[in-house]
Amino acid sequence: MTNKRLVANRKNALKSTGPKTQFGKAASSRNAVKHGMLAAAPILSGIENREDWEKHRDGVLKSLAPVGYLEELLTIRLAILSWRLWRVIRYEAEVSTAAVATAEADLEEERDEKGSGKPSEPTEAREKADRAALLIETLEALPKLPDEESLDRESAVAALWAFWDQLPDNFKGISIPGIPDDHAEFDAFDRWTAGLLRTAAEHYSVAGGMTVDVLLRRCISSANNAGYRAEQWERDLVEQGERWKLLLERENRSRMLLAPEVLDKVARYESNLERAFFRTLHEIQRLQASRSGAVVPSPAAVDVDLTVNPKGSG
Repeated sequence: MTNKRLVANRKNALKSTGPKTQFGKAASSRNAVKHGMLAAAPILSGIENREDWEKHRDGVLKSLAPVGYLEELLTIRLAILSWRLWRVIRYEAEVSTAAVATAEADLEEERDEKGSGKPSEPTEAREKADRAALLIETLEALPKLPDEESLDRESAVAALWAFWDQLPDNFKGISIPGIPDDHAEFDAFDRWTAGLLRTAAEHYSVAGGMTVDVLLRRCISSANNAGYRAEQWERDLVEQGERWKLLLERENRSRMLLAPEVLDKVARYESNLERAFFRTLHEIQRLQASRSGAVVPSPAAVDVDLTVNPKGSG
């Protein structure tokens, strides 16, 4: 190599973009270390993500910036312990969420066995009340409407069934001019008018031995009663729904915590991890303080011997 080339290389070396920070230098110092410590991943296959673990591990390494094999070993152990602590939190959240997710189904089954299951929605009751109100409106307006006045099918058919309900139980049937007798044709029929419905009222009143006015009054009275019952049913269902909501909220709150026997095991497991975590962290801090020249006393060790007398012994 010529002197000119040697000088150029030395100048280029001064422009190096190598690591400048303490963590970067520490990371760079690990490049030649031949061990699988960083490659090991304490992840649960199919549940935890290796990228998440590596991000967590690198975050712990960056925070503590270990120097040397021992500090790095302890820092990786700290990362594993904190990862396992997070796993406890995830486990508790997932188990509680799963328990809450089945709360309503379990409550329904329990209440069904007692004969007081989940109340139905008040929609059907509201619809019955609305149909009764529509029928009353149609029957009250019927005497004053012109014959050619069109009626919607729902109102006309409801009035026709109301006429039928006022006839004796042993009544066999009646044929109304202009209204199909065939079931399929009746279902498709949509040319309802006020005149046609009045004709039906006249035939049904004759069959029932009453006047048209009496038939209409009876139908309106019956519809009023049906509407009142439907509205009362709706109010009852709303009240039952509110009580059910309170029961479900109480059940959900009770499932937010793990079962006592499981909670005890998880708490002991978490406590063991925490103790190991802080012991490891303090040991790293001692090593770093010692490396910086501080006088670090040896950790105190206390042996505890517990003797429990058997029950009933002296």
